[in-house]
Amino acid sequence: MNFRAFFLLLIVSFAVSIRLPADPVHTDQELDSVIMQANELFLDARFDEGIELIQQMEKRHPNNPAVSFFTANGYWWKIFRAYIYDKDA
Repeated sequence: MNFRAFFLLLIVSFAVSIRLPADPVHTDQELDSVIMQANELFLDARFDEGIELIQQMEKRHPNNPAVSFFTANGYWWKIFRAYIYDKDA
């Protein structure tokens, strides 16, 4: 009996995993690519370029939380670099 219950549970979990996408957040590869490019710009301390790149995506993806988050992330790193990390610059 236990083997049948385990086998049934295994089949049900496999069926559910097929129906649900593995990561529903990353469905737009263009947006993911732009965010990766912007993050590279942030790491190179080219904050304005990265912020501008992400803001261009906001026109095509209005009210997208990822766009808002990474825009704010760029501003945060810019402020951190200017006022905390490198005060003498």
